[in-house]
Amino acid sequence: MTNTSPRHFEAPDLGSRVTLGPDWLFSADDHPAYASPGYDDTGWIEISADVPLASYGFRNLRYAWYRIHVQARPRARDLVIEMQDIEGGCEIFANGMRVGALGTMDSIQQEQSSLTFYDIPDSRIGLNGDVVIAIRFALNKTGRHGIDTSTALHGDSVLLSSRDAAQRDASYVSAHQTAIPLILSGLGFVVGLVSLALYLVMRSRMEYMAIAVSLLANSFQLAEIVWYRVDGFNVQSGLWETLWLGIANVALIEFVRLILHLRWSRWLMALEIAVFLGYFGPNLAELGLLSVNVTMAVYFLPGLVIQAVLPVLLIRGLIRGNRDARVVLPAIAVVSAIAYWNFLSIGSDIWHWPFRIPPLPVAHFGSYEMDLWNMWNAIYFITMLLFVVLRTIGIARERARAAAELEAARVVQHVLIPEEIPAVPGFAFQSVYKPAGEVGGDFFQIAPIESGGALDRKST
Repeated sequence: MTNTSPRHFEAPDLGSRVTLGPDWLFSADDHPAYASPGYDDTGWIEISADVPLASYGFRNLRYAWYRIHVQARPRARDLVIEMQDIEGGCEIFANGMRVGALGTMDSIQQEQSSLTFYDIPDSRIGLNGDVVIAIRFALNKTGRHGIDTSTALHGDSVLLSSRDAAQRDASYVSAHQTAIPLILSGLGFVVGLVSLALYLVMRSRMEYMAIAVSLLANSFQLAEIVWYRVDGFNVQSGLWETLWLGIANVALIEFVRLILHLRWSRWLMALEIAVFLGYFGPNLAELGLLSVNVTMAVYFLPGLVIQAVLPVLLIRGLIRGNRDARVVLPAIAVVSAIAYWNFLSIGSDIWHWPFRIPPLPVAHFGSYEMDLWNMWNAIYFITMLLFVVLRTIGIARERARAAAELEAARVVQHVLIPEEIPAVPGFAFQSVYKPAGEVGGDFFQIAPIESGGALDRKST
């Protein structure tokens, strides 16, 4: 049986990736000597990478070291260290040599989900294949479940692989992490541009501007996700993602208000402000300023309220005969249902409810995965495209019908207004008729009478 103890981890088969851990040697102190392969770490404790450090009594750590003694095959060559799903910045050492770094050592919050790899020079590998891997971490202030839940590594975060396979592994992971949001970002961007172009043609249609802003902001948010999955997540990228998310949702609320012809109200503006500010709750939690419960409240509560209000407003508009509500209501209603499902799923996990709400279902397209949220994002973008196309067609038809009615009125008016004024002895008549628009509301006629005079009959 292969030994997986961090004091002697056997990895003889490197034809494929070998996951290191989940157990590691750990020190809460910080000293450069910890990178040395000859350092005596017999006093270090063993921890599991899948367990928060707080469970071992470690809290408010700024730096920490992880070590593992790997026994590869004798005369092993072309080895690389692969790392993914890392929380915090780190420096990686192989047999005392710094082979790479991930992120920075001075940021208070950062993550790297994509796979990166670092070559171990052949000269640094022992003749018997011995490699001591030491990692110095700058730990995040908070973990994924709040303060004191920081876990720098996870069970499959660090792997040993061959140099030939590393590039292929990195490309595979990168493609599967970025393809779906990249496609959705492009789709949202195209529909947003179409909506914006229609607004520029019809400036009075503010609903086009509102949905264009919402869709473009959604597109930028998805693009930000793609960016930090490639380049790493930090405080700045988190703020940008939150900003686009807030703009997208506030613009969506305004869009629904405009298509339903609702008057601007203070209560709706208050909800928009609450939704926008509430999305920054996780950003504050990452800085250690909010607890988990407060974060859940400020992030979800305003959003859940508005996710209930919008379908109700659309249903009321549908009952009153609003044709736009028929197209928009299904998309908004499903988004609202997914938002509630997501909240209940996260809540049952964080608060340990006696019953567990499963996460959003996932569809598989070959080796790619797409959860329900992203699937409906695609449908939502297409629905908004359908809305702007149908509405524009409807506006064009209304304008054509109005133009036909004006043409008919112009013809009738032309019949009522004489083309030639009759000659009446003793009188000289001149007339100029200029309607304010296509047609006017006036007409006149001049007719001679038996007494030798003329009669002017007109209507105003």
